[in-house]
Amino acid sequence: MDAGSCWVDDEQIYLNLVNCCFDVLDRSEEEIEVTLNLTQFPKQISTLIPLSDNIWKAKGFQMLADATILASKNLTHWNYSIGETAFHIWIHGEINFDQKLFFRPV
Repeated sequence: MDAGSCWVDDEQIYLNLVNCCFDVLDRSEEEIEVTLNLTQFPKQISTLIPLSDNIWKAKGFQMLADATILASKNLTHWNYSIGETAFHIWIHGEINFDQKLFFRPV
């Protein structure tokens, strides 16, 4: 599993949507809805715009191509801000390091 691929197993689904979708000539700017039934994975995140628990929207193909969907039974979410920029970290699986050390200023 890596950031450019897709992965499915009994613990998680990770979709890098550029691997699953086509750009249709002269329709790249149209909105796109993605519907997935992921009810077996109660924790779901996506870089797309959420419309409901299982429907997301992209403003066009470029947004879709840059998007990911992660669904799992167990996700850890950390967030922090630097100035006015918010950052979100999503981790699936066991965490084997100290969160305070991870966020320690350099």
